[in-house]
Amino acid sequence: MHLFHSRFFKNISISAISIVIAQILQLGVFLLLAKYITQEELGEYSIYMSYLAILGSVGMLQYQLTIVHIEKERLNSAIAISLSIAMILSLLCWLVIEFFLSFDNNLLKFLPIHIFMSFLTSITIYILIRFEKFRYLAILRVLPITVLMSEILIYHFTSDSKLKLYYIVIFHISAIGISGIMFFIYGLGLLKDYRINFKDTIELLLQKRKFALITTPSVFINSFAYNIPTVVVGSFFGQAMAAQYFLAMRLFNIIAIVSQSIYDVYHGKLAYYVRNNLEEESIRFYKNLKNILFFISIVIMISFIFLPPILIPIFFEENKWKETIYFLQILAPLAAMTLYVVPRSCMFFVYEKLKENFKNSVMLLFIIIVSWSVAIFQNNVFYGIVLYMLLNSMRYISISYMLNNFIKNRKESKSLN
Repeated sequence: MHLFHSRFFKNISISAISIVIAQILQLGVFLLLAKYITQEELGEYSIYMSYLAILGSVGMLQYQLTIVHIEKERLNSAIAISLSIAMILSLLCWLVIEFFLSFDNNLLKFLPIHIFMSFLTSITIYILIRFEKFRYLAILRVLPITVLMSEILIYHFTSDSKLKLYYIVIFHISAIGISGIMFFIYGLGLLKDYRINFKDTIELLLQKRKFALITTPSVFINSFAYNIPTVVVGSFFGQAMAAQYFLAMRLFNIIAIVSQSIYDVYHGKLAYYVRNNLEEESIRFYKNLKNILFFISIVIMISFIFLPPILIPIFFEENKWKETIYFLQILAPLAAMTLYVVPRSCMFFVYEKLKENFKNSVMLLFIIIVSWSVAIFQNNVFYGIVLYMLLNSMRYISISYMLNNFIKNRKESKSLN
């Protein structure tokens, strides 16, 4: 069956369309906030969301990944481990903020409950991927931001007081909480048996400890590298510039999330091939996917170069947001490489080549440190953007080379057997 007419492509289409809709709604929310609060307040909100993303990346020490490819008999144990770790880490976050850090009316006080709701949603996403409920996954991705936008609009039209930042954060928490809890209950309903074997749960916790020891630092480094520049820009170049950078990365994030969507669906497909020893089908599928991603990535790069100067002035004041246009054009090659490489990199997880993934994450952290150190030293934010684009694109080329070699070696090994 041709890849374009396969169930895989249908699932990707559903997932990708939902992500694009969600991101359009995200931009709608950002547009509303740009209208209702100042650019400096937007910068403060952007920094809060960056902290949330960094801490949230710890996830359930990545044990939620086992939900996709663990044996059916151990699925309940994988969910129980993920949920338990989510509660423990959220509680630890609250304890640190409450007793060891001192804030005066600071948004960071909302982080623990916000993080837990994000964790719960993440567990739910992997349950839905496991059972291939991609229509429900699509709704889960769109619903929170739809609720958030509705809450902001209702407040604006029914209240005489100015929209405050902590109101926005509360709206965000309630939106993700409503959708996360609702779909988590639905996900549990997909399980035919709710019994949990405590001994097996402990064995699974120890057996998959590589996810915690190797994958978690890797994912954390990736998220830190992606989100910390917003904090850096806000600290050294002003919160207004941080808001512009955050908007650019929000737009860039459309490509990152679409890439992650393809990654998620391919992850489930590849895990199925591995569980059933379908090596030849796995290799053939990889090659077809790589060719499709290559052509799409070219379109993406061209779009990032020519569309921002047309679209940004339509929705935002050009004089206040012109740097966002330049940021997006600079990031065009990196957007193409992200879409081309990230979906295929799930092989590192499925075949548990976790050290390779960790090495790549350390390389990304090095790139961030170098890029933004130069930007701070030169007192020019564009130095950071350009260096980040160049060095990270080279990193993706290296990852692509490793992935192709891995497939080549598996094919040769299959031929010898």
